[in-house]
Amino acid sequence: MRTILLASLTLTLSLGAQGYVNVWTNYLDYAGDDYSCAVGMDGKYNVYVGGRINTGTWDMWTVVKYSSNGATLWMDTIPAQGSSGSNVWGIAVEQDGDAYVTGYTSVGDTIYWLTVKYDPQGNIVWGDTIKNELGRAITLDKDGNVYAAGNGGGYWITIKYDSTGNILWKDSLQMRGYPKGIVLDDSNNLYLTGVLGSYVASDMLTLKYNTERSIVWMDTIDVSDYDNAEDIAVDRWGNLYVTGYVYNSDIAYYDPYTIKYDAAGNVLWIREESSGLGYGVGVDTLGKVYVAGAVFVLSALETRWLFIQYDTSGNLIEMDTLDQGDGSEAWGIDVDQAGNYALTGYALAPGTTAAWCTDLYLKYRDVCIDTCLSPLVISPLYDYTPIVRVHNGSYEITEDFDVNATTDTSGVILYSSTYSIDGSSPGDTVDISLSPWSDIPHEITSARLRFTILHESGYDMVPDNDVMSITLYIRPVIDSAVAYDGTTPGSGIDDDDYVALYFSHPMNQIAMDASSIDSLLSLSGGHTWLDGSGLIGNITWSADGKVLYVFLTTTDSPPTISVGDTITPDDTLMDIYGFSCIDPVVITGSFGPAQGVLCKEGFILEVADINTGRISFIYTVPTDEPYRIILYGVDGRLAEEIKGEGKGTYHKEISHIPPGVYFLRLEQGEGVISRRVILLK
Repeated sequence: MRTILLASLTLTLSLGAQGYVNVWTNYLDYAGDDYSCAVGMDGKYNVYVGGRINTGTWDMWTVVKYSSNGATLWMDTIPAQGSSGSNVWGIAVEQDGDAYVTGYTSVGDTIYWLTVKYDPQGNIVWGDTIKNELGRAITLDKDGNVYAAGNGGGYWITIKYDSTGNILWKDSLQMRGYPKGIVLDDSNNLYLTGVLGSYVASDMLTLKYNTERSIVWMDTIDVSDYDNAEDIAVDRWGNLYVTGYVYNSDIAYYDPYTIKYDAAGNVLWIREESSGLGYGVGVDTLGKVYVAGAVFVLSALETRWLFIQYDTSGNLIEMDTLDQGDGSEAWGIDVDQAGNYALTGYALAPGTTAAWCTDLYLKYRDVCIDTCLSPLVISPLYDYTPIVRVHNGSYEITEDFDVNATTDTSGVILYSSTYSIDGSSPGDTVDISLSPWSDIPHEITSARLRFTILHESGYDMVPDNDVMSITLYIRPVIDSAVAYDGTTPGSGIDDDDYVALYFSHPMNQIAMDASSIDSLLSLSGGHTWLDGSGLIGNITWSADGKVLYVFLTTTDSPPTISVGDTITPDDTLMDIYGFSCIDPVVITGSFGPAQGVLCKEGFILEVADINTGRISFIYTVPTDEPYRIILYGVDGRLAEEIKGEGKGTYHKEISHIPPGVYFLRLEQGEGVISRRVILLK
């Protein structure tokens, strides 16, 4: 019976202050004892595990690929045809997902060294077998060549394949024991480590080949009668790290034993911990050393997984038994340059027989939007610069990312800007000012401002804080203040002249009279709306609250208001949403007959601020001369043109144009009216 258990994604830092997340744990359990022996990762944190499973007869070669979230992507098995079974001992993975696996299989009483290349989909690309030998470890160079180490007939054996599986050379060293680890440095010098001797007495052996396959140096460690080297890693400076175990007669058990060599074979440091086994070793770009193995727990008389981390000087950073229960051991580890790692081995959970157990640990990664620093109530008369504070909360990871800001209303994008951040150090907080938003539509009352972090790595552990959506409120403004000559033509201000103030939003229609207008709508230059007797005509709002008509009087003498004056509204003048209109406007038009259009005759363009599907509008032209209506986008491109002649009131619709922000313009003679319009789907 096959059982696969998957621990779901967790954002709890399982290693506390070390800042790692145990992203998932997987168990693979068949009928008998199942052991995973080797592990590797590709550039997308897919994890490849090799070992053996027992379905009740012989052990079976097994390779499994897990996704970065722990899902099984594929599984390949090669059944043994002999009593020695089959097993994977070593695995190496390229960044793009090609996997190279070595171990052995058996036919009858004969063992065969088996090396296989899998593509990212789990298809076998090539395979090679060698009789009476078995593979122990495997590694790759930058040119796609494959190096496998194994043993047979009393020899340590190293084989170099090209990328298509052809053997380029095979080298043998007549020595008892067997290699357990193989690695290349950046100059393609080759290093082996393993067991020299037998199960009765053994030493650790590490050696270096140069590119001509000559042995440069060889070192043995003889601490006790039973000293085993299990794995080897190299850092970017060419230093080597070997882990294994030595026998401790005082406790009648082994101690984990880790050695650091320089490239010349000099021992830089040795670390021996108490009561356990070292099986796998890796190193990151900072020189931190990661060891996987087992620790013997005397109180339980059982082994448990062991994880050790040293700094580059050999100081102990952390030692943890993890949480795989009694009767468990970690047999393999793969560490990437950033210090993320995958562990594999066996555990008794969830049953009583040994089951594969694999963990993926990733450094905590989270770049988050902290807060919006720019104001949330804005004026459409001025450019608006979105400002956001972003924090790099990742552990020991310098992040590159983009921050995008958009504004939209009802799904129509009005603005978009992106800012790139390169090299944000862990713990950095930065305030980002994006490009200004210009041409803010006057008619809209609000817009959604959305900040989004775009990760170049495509990986973030807390995606929920990568997006912030907030509401921007658009203050009302006076789009225009126009002076009109009344029904009685004449130069200067007379008793029926008026000023029309056109607001962008429906207003609260605050009552005004002679006692309040000069404070509510103050004029520049000390001018006043009131005539010489301190009087003013009617002050009325349009039904929709978007136009204020102020009629003037000339009792004794006319008011001093004039075209060109600046009107500054008081902050008590608000739209129906409670936002003050405070931006000044300059009076245009004329109080004399030169304007040529009387209020009662009308020159009118009525259109809703926001239209859906089509733009519908009503317009009135006061004379028989030709007129035209043009619709153009915010980019200035003409979208529609309507021509006509003859005075009257008309209704038109414009459809078959994409959603967006437009300007609708009515022209007749010298008269011009322009309105901004938003078209939704």
